Parts: sequence; structure tokens; C-alpha cells
Amino acid sequence: MSKQEKVEQLLARWDELREQGQEVSAEELAADFPELLDELKAQVQRLKAMDWLDRPVNETAASANGQAGPGMPIPATVGGRYRLERLLAEGGFGQVWRATDTALERPVAVKVTTLECVSEARRVARPGKRKRPRTG
Repeated sequence: MSKQEKVEQLLARWDELREQGQEVSAEELAADFPELLDELKAQVQRLKAMDWLDRPVNETAASANGQAGPGMPIPATVGGRYRLERLLAEGGFGQVWRATDTALERPVAVKVTTLECVSEARRVARPGKRKRPRTG
């Protein structure tokens, strides 16, 4: 097994444990593979930076001018950068919001996927869980 394959296997284990509500450190995961610790730590840090994808966006009844409906707050900034202002569209895989990129100070569209979509993508991406194309 290559170094990259072992790191992917450890990341899959880390992700499975997190889904079960267990926090495990890169040090714990790489206890038997100290040569992988730096790479594993970097990958875990990247995944944690994307945690906002797993949190549902506060739904809002925002009007055309970006004001929230009664008792409904305008959604928070996601990804530490995108301030959601108004829901533009919604479908089976998520929502599209008019937002402001606070780093570049410009309007953008942000697609926020559903939790089911993210979970399915992670499931398919796990080593050993990929579906093989049918031949025939």
C-alpha cells in the first residue's frame, strides 16, 4: 500500500469516527505510522476547515432587499468569507444564495449543498467504497 493510500485510509477512519461523534486526533490515528503524521495533520486541518459545509444554513424568508422575514435572521457568514444575503433558488442538491465575498468585497452566488449530498459524496469518495462501472 502506498503512502497516499494509507493516508486516505486513515482519513476515512477519521471521518467515520467523527460521523459517530468521536473526535480523534491525527496523532492518535498515526500512532503506528509516524512517517504519515505531518501529511495526516495537514489533511485533517483541510477537512476541518470545511466543517461549515456540514452545518445547515439558517433558512430565511429574505425579501428582495435582503431583509429577513418576521423572526427569521439573515444567515451567517459561511466559510468565514461569504455573507449570505438572499435565497435565489433551491433544488434537490442544495440552495443558491446571493452573497457578498467579504474578502474581495464583491457580490457572488454561493451554492450550499444539502447534508445528504455531502454525505453521499463522502461515502462514494472513501477508499474501498467506490462503485465500479459496469461492463458488458
